[in-house]
Amino acid sequence: MTRRAIDGGKVRKSAFAIAVAVLAVLVFILVLNPFRTVDAGEACAVVRFGEVVGTAGPGLHVVPPVVTKLYCFTTRAAVYETSNEPGQSLADYTDFPVTAQTSDGQPIEVTFSVRWRVLPEDVGNIYALVGENNQAVNERVVKFHSRNVVRLDMQNNSASKLYSGEIFDVEQDIADLLIPLFADKYVVMDKFAIRKVSFQDAYIDAIERQQIAQENIETAEYEAQAATYTAQKTVELAKGDANAEIERAKGYAQAEIERARGDAAAAEERGKALRQYPEILQLELIQQLENAKWLTLPQDIVPFMDLTPTE
Repeated sequence: MTRRAIDGGKVRKSAFAIAVAVLAVLVFILVLNPFRTVDAGEACAVVRFGEVVGTAGPGLHVVPPVVTKLYCFTTRAAVYETSNEPGQSLADYTDFPVTAQTSDGQPIEVTFSVRWRVLPEDVGNIYALVGENNQAVNERVVKFHSRNVVRLDMQNNSASKLYSGEIFDVEQDIADLLIPLFADKYVVMDKFAIRKVSFQDAYIDAIERQQIAQENIETAEYEAQAATYTAQKTVELAKGDANAEIERAKGYAQAEIERARGDAAAAEERGKALRQYPEILQLELIQQLENAKWLTLPQDIVPFMDLTPTE
């Protein structure tokens, strides 16, 4: 066998080996696919042989197949919502209302919403403590704690408080309880909101009757107050008229008193003057005689008395 033949055989063997290697790489890439893309808004726990060894953020990552796996979580805010028609909701996770009782024993149904999220740096702990994805987080943390806390907290509130719509304090109480429970499992609660508290028809009818009765009482009280005001006004007006009459009578009486005092004073002064000057009477008599109109009798009338002056 010539050297050329030997060299040709070696070349063919080398080319075959390269082809096999390339084919193996292609098979590895196509079948096992070690490349993984993490989308924006996601974070993944890197698990090797069952142990969390790190996290992977958005971008392209080489993940050795078989030995290493990525468990990815959405880091965007998600909403868990309870409603009477879960199929009509646009929330990420839906459920039916929570049944509960108030502190005074009234059965109610509560619908609410919880907005929550996970932080990229916490996905390793979440995988280790909760589950492999957001669905598990919602089921084992958000749903479990929120439904339980809502049911228990409703027992601390009266039906009248919840029926009247004073639920802002109730919302805050529930949120304050949920925040640490979520945080214990590395879940962030952004917002808790009560959507509606529904009562049984019998309770609603009783409340409406009570409100109507209360309105009637308030109307009667208003009318009574109006009547009292009118009566008081009439009394005050009558008092005013009476006081005016009294004052007028006092004025008339005082005027009469003053006139009497004036007449008495004049008489007293006249008496003093007459006692001191008796000639005043003679003067007044003369003045009266001068002003008198004398009656002249006809000549043919005989007087009863002889009016001829004597010498």
